[in-house]
Amino acid sequence: MFNPTVLTAGQEREARGGIVIPGNWKGPNMRKGKGTHMWRLRQEKPHLFDQKDKDLVHMSHTPADKPPGFEPCQFVGMLYNKDKNIYWELATRKKHWFDEVEQVHRPLYEGEGLPCSFCGGAAAVTAIAAAGEAPSSAAPSKSAAAAAAASKPTESSSSASASPSAPAAAAAAASSSVAPKQVLISDLHGVAKALKKDFGHLDRPAGALAIVGAPRDPQGVTLESAARAVPEKLLRRLAAYRSEWTDEELCAALAGSIADVAGGDPGLRPNAAIALVVGDRIVAAAAPGTHIGVCMHSNAAGDDPQGVVVCSPDGDDETATVCRRLGEDDADTLTVSLAVGAGFSNFTASAPHLVNGRPRAASITHLRWMRKEGCNGPLGVGCARLALQLGGSCSSGSAPAAKRQKTEEVTKIRVRQILLRHAGMAKPIDPVRNKKVTRTLEEAEEQMLQLLVEFSANNCANFPAVCKAKSECHSSLKGGALAGDMGWLDRAPPSGGSGSGSSAQKASAMKLTLPPHVLKGAFELQVGELGDIMTSEQGVHLVQRTA
Repeated sequence: MFNPTVLTAGQEREARGGIVIPGNWKGPNMRKGKGTHMWRLRQEKPHLFDQKDKDLVHMSHTPADKPPGFEPCQFVGMLYNKDKNIYWELATRKKHWFDEVEQVHRPLYEGEGLPCSFCGGAAAVTAIAAAGEAPSSAAPSKSAAAAAAASKPTESSSSASASPSAPAAAAAAASSSVAPKQVLISDLHGVAKALKKDFGHLDRPAGALAIVGAPRDPQGVTLESAARAVPEKLLRRLAAYRSEWTDEELCAALAGSIADVAGGDPGLRPNAAIALVVGDRIVAAAAPGTHIGVCMHSNAAGDDPQGVVVCSPDGDDETATVCRRLGEDDADTLTVSLAVGAGFSNFTASAPHLVNGRPRAASITHLRWMRKEGCNGPLGVGCARLALQLGGSCSSGSAPAAKRQKTEEVTKIRVRQILLRHAGMAKPIDPVRNKKVTRTLEEAEEQMLQLLVEFSANNCANFPAVCKAKSECHSSLKGGALAGDMGWLDRAPPSGGSGSGSSAQKASAMKLTLPPHVLKGAFELQVGELGDIMTSEQGVHLVQRTA
């Protein structure tokens, strides 16, 4: 009778009681004639093959309607997208990410774009060297587009008290005179893309602002290293957790990023304050030596805040944190001020400028108040605003915000400006009056702040007259109402174009231009709107868009 089962040569020998040829030809069992075939192992210990069988069944039952880019993987009931590093659960049809630390899959949160706007700015000054001597000022930082772009303010030295040892004295002298560093990240998603990280789990807008002062301990990290490390540590923590962040978790992430800079040693922690904006939330953390103030505003109440939350560490080893949301206490605007330096802070003094979207003017106002209160050491202030856009709603029960209506992109604008130069420039010369400039940067910013307050009060009615009298830009030489006019400016700086090279270069040299970051800020203005105080290598700018 025909037998449908065909035995292999090894099975036949085993059935006759002969020697079984083992699977491991080089092993010690070869001489003893011992070994176990896979078919017998499956019969005797089937539980060893359960996972393999489940994987085969799983791979053979991949649904036809699976999301694009997802393929079978080693995890049962999951499909994997290699490009996005996320998983899709077959049972729930929801996306997950794999937590390498806890070795578990967690629900993936996909951030939403909320109808809010974020802006931030900062200013810093060095210590006053001696009584009666005008303080010098540090140049403000610029926002980075491709990384956590912290600019490095100009540093100046001043006298400091002697220390027992020469290295400690040098460190103390440096830390007592250097202005705090400033870090502004206006778009965390843009930075994440440049760094090849995924921040899709964070709501929009998302940005960060940090003020980093000199370390309390000379043996700690340097000021420059801390200014680079604080945003880097924060970005790493935000990228490592891709589920929805709670308020408490965001507060812990900010405090942890400051502690990470010092390797967990509280004594080496830098004097740093950080503010993070995620969707409709402002989260802030303050290390010892810094202060935080969060103000809640409502359009119905004008520029005066409805409530103020002041936050500062209680002890030398603590980091204070605070979190507020739009909509709490009917607030449609949240403002946060970070202050680094010894002394007190008045967080409501800068509120009018900050509510109107001028964070650098608000920072300068805050610094000016601290100086008047006798704070003569190095100071740094950063201000940020999170505002609900007109017609928007950030209530927790609301539906996802509708996309903003697309408008035609503006490629040309016309602006006028007032420019004040200062002694810290490479060429401190007023080209209009052909004389040397002796004012400090701090004095130039204070003078520009006074002009800003005046223009805000009279709706720029006397802009041409003030420009002709005070501006140190060639544009002030234009006559009548055109005083300060910069002409029509393109969004992108001219690249040379085509045609005659020499004539194109001459035309470009004769044309009045603005530094790139000042030009970018001008394109964000509405027609007739007065911009924020901005500083560049050309001096201190105040720009109004006219067309």
